[in-house]
Amino acid sequence: MKSFGWLIRGLIGGAVGGAAWVLVAYYGGYELAIIAWGIGFLVGAGVCYGDGEATSTRGAVVAAIAAVTIIASKYILLSVVTGGITPADLHRVAANIRSDEQAMIAGMAYEIVEERMARGETIPWPPGVTYDNAQRKDIPPDIWSQAEERWRNLGEQGQVDRAAAIAAEIEEVATQMPEISDLFSGWDFLWFFLAMITAFKMGAGLYGSR
Repeated sequence: MKSFGWLIRGLIGGAVGGAAWVLVAYYGGYELAIIAWGIGFLVGAGVCYGDGEATSTRGAVVAAIAAVTIIASKYILLSVVTGGITPADLHRVAANIRSDEQAMIAGMAYEIVEERMARGETIPWPPGVTYDNAQRKDIPPDIWSQAEERWRNLGEQGQVDRAAAIAAEIEEVATQMPEISDLFSGWDFLWFFLAMITAFKMGAGLYGSR
């Protein structure tokens, strides 16, 4: 029976390299593209300690593992930067905000909360809830009532104008959000290429050759 220990070790090497890349970016606040090359090396190193004969086919598989790991790491980094929210999500919110009266009232309620907090007042949140994790259902009744009154006082045209302004702000944020393509610069492609070459050569037993 053919053993695939080399493949498992290669996947482990890729996982370690990818995790290191994401952690450095998250906790360090910057991204080191050279780590992509390190991912190729770690995948290849894992395979070198595996079993079986090194072949060009194995080298291609190892290079593919490194490529998938690098791309997956980029997607994870994008998710970390955006909190998992995509431009498409924001476009949908902007399109629906004009007809979501409850969302508009909730926005006013949060404004009232901020005003009260600025005056040093304590907000009677439910147990375990704070301003940072509060949801619409957690807004205290008196604040919600005040927000409803503010919303009614705007009048029909004022409500339309406010909804349009908020939708425009959301659209602006959506246009500024990074796409996955924005995460690949010229240097990224250089390290990506070097990672593929390194992983292939190590997997094919050509490491150190020219």
